[in-house]
Order: sequence, then structure tokens, then C-alpha cells
Amino acid sequence: MGCAEAHLVAKQVADSGLPVILGPLDVQPSGWSHPHAVYENAAILHKAGVKLAFRTGDAHNVRNLPTLAGLAVAHGLPRAAALHALSAAPMDILGLPQMGRLAQGAQATFFVVEGDPLQPRHAVQGVWMAGEAQSMQTRQTQLFEQFKELK
Repeated sequence: MGCAEAHLVAKQVADSGLPVILGPLDVQPSGWSHPHAVYENAAILHKAGVKLAFRTGDAHNVRNLPTLAGLAVAHGLPRAAALHALSAAPMDILGLPQMGRLAQGAQATFFVVEGDPLQPRHAVQGVWMAGEAQSMQTRQTQLFEQFKELK
């Protein structure tokens, strides 16, 4: 888990058959903690044949994970591999292959976005958890409606 410098040993990781839960995806050299971190890390690991899933470094920024996957795509990771690392791969790694996929009759958890889900400028249109539509109303949307026209 983490593996900010795994690109340095990508072949060995691939040969081991162990999956990698990679992230944070935007880690870069800072101090002595990750002097060899590169944005191409995910692409290099994927090309070597490593099974990847993505994670954030903290729960409060999990909303940014699709955008960070887009960063990996911008640095060479195939788009399909990024989407897989966000959806089915984590469930495969955890031994839950029946989850993380859309299928008829499944209790799906997913979201619908107006455009590219890997781009932060596209708004989420709806969220479903365990097959149930969730309210899109938040404190922020309530305040927006209340004060969009100042009187």
C-alpha cells in the first residue's frame, strides 16, 4: 500500500504477483520521504503488469480520487486501467469480485457525472448506494438556494 516509488522495482512487484493499492497518486518528492516519486508511477506499474487499485492518503479527500486518477492518465496510464483501478480492482484485491461492477440485479454503488468522471469540472448528477438513489442536497446546496438572489 502506498508504493510512491514502486516504479523503481516494477518488474519485481509484477513478478511477485502481489497487487498494489497505490496512493496518494499525487505524491511527489518532499524532504527525504519519497525522493524518487514520479507522476508516471501508475503507468510504469501498469505496463509491468502490476494489478493496481487507487487510494487517497486521507478520508476527507476521497472525493478527489477520480481527479487524481485523471492525473495518472495524463502521465501515461491508459484510461481503461484508471477506471478499473477506481472500480473493480479494489474489490478484486479484497477478494470481493462480485462487487465493484455494474450488473443486472446487483446492489450497485455508483455515480453519474455529466461528462468525464476523471475531470473535476464535470458535476455529479446522481449517486446510488447499494442500488438506492441518494439525495444530492447538502448544506452547501441549501445555502446556495437560500442566497443565490440577495434581497
